Amino acid sequence: MKKFTAFLLAFLLFIGLMPANADAASKIKVQVHGSLLTFDVQPYMENNRVLVPLRGVFEKLGGEVIWDNKAQAVTVKHSGGTVYLKLNSKNVQINGVQKTIDVPAKLKNGRTFVPLRFVGEAMGAAVDWSANYQTVYIFSGELTSFLKPFTKGMTKADIEKLVSVNKYFDLGNGEVIAYAPVKLYGHDATAEFDILKKGLMTVTVSFLVDGEVEAIGKKYSDKVKVEYGDYTKNRFQFYDYSSAWEQYLSPINNLFYVNANQRSNGKVEVKIEKIMPDIKTTITIN
Repeated sequence: MKKFTAFLLAFLLFIGLMPANADAASKIKVQVHGSLLTFDVQPYMENNRVLVPLRGVFEKLGGEVIWDNKAQAVTVKHSGGTVYLKLNSKNVQINGVQKTIDVPAKLKNGRTFVPLRFVGEAMGAAVDWSANYQTVYIFSGELTSFLKPFTKGMTKADIEKLVSVNKYFDLGNGEVIAYAPVKLYGHDATAEFDILKKGLMTVTVSFLVDGEVEAIGKKYSDKVKVEYGDYTKNRFQFYDYSSAWEQYLSPINNLFYVNANQRSNGKVEVKIEKIMPDIKTTITIN
């Protein structure tokens, strides 16, 4: 009987501790460019939408947040335009065009909360959610803006709606490389889309620049890390001329591969490749 009583007390104590632990584990976290944000009022989930305090996130993304107390509305100004939301209204405006959202902005504990994905993407950011980590990952910048529309499995027709494809190369067995002229970091560049039978698998942007290969390689790998944070997979914390720089965002399973090579004409060729989730994740640097 004593053993049973001791077991029962231990079990009840364990059950009593569970809600606090579960609640702590379920707290939603937000990272911007690889940095974890802190909030005095925590983000929360409503109707499968993550709502966050407005200023804490969007000022970090370079937006200017303006609150209109009389209208009970907020305007976010950013490099791409404006986002306008009123409290408790599902009608919002992006650059003056009215849109509808399923979860409106709300006031909670003295803070204005807005749906993170909607406003983040309206500002041109890429927003990813990891249920396992209960974390939102936000990336923004020139490379992010270019890559954002391209997703795993897109067809040639899908890609042609977004860029002006000017050449195809058939590799056989259902694999095709599509080429399109683009501009990145102030340079004319070529985007290569590797399309298999199951659709788009990788996007590679390559361009030629003047300079020393070591310095150029580090410069552009650092540009990638400014946008995507320091999720380095390998022992190199920055570009090393002896090998390419690789970055693996394990929570959302994306792989970036950056390389620079000296060409015979004296130019440096820079390649930035994004591997879509769940494929080609075997690239390593020894």
